[in-house]
Amino acid sequence: MLFKPVEAIRTGMVYDGLVIRCATDEERARIVADTGKSGRNKRVHFLETSDGRTDYVISGAVGWATDNEDARAPSRLASFAPATDPARILPTDAS
Repeated sequence: MLFKPVEAIRTGMVYDGLVIRCATDEERARIVADTGKSGRNKRVHFLETSDGRTDYVISGAVGWATDNEDARAPSRLASFAPATDPARILPTDAS
């Protein structure tokens, strides 16, 4: 996963059964207030696991790639140039 630009983050190391979703308006307001961040163009992305853990990332966009590489191999996103593949980046315009 690639989040950019990141404003605030609370993450772990292992995510079994990961689901990424955008926060509701109420959840976003709470996280933004708790972190002291502002700006309507920032999204709060929740990272939820099958065991009930919920972390978050405040960023403008998220991109991802799935692969079956060795767990210690570099991510294919390691060389992901900014905005080179719009199909993998969520739009930052909230309208």
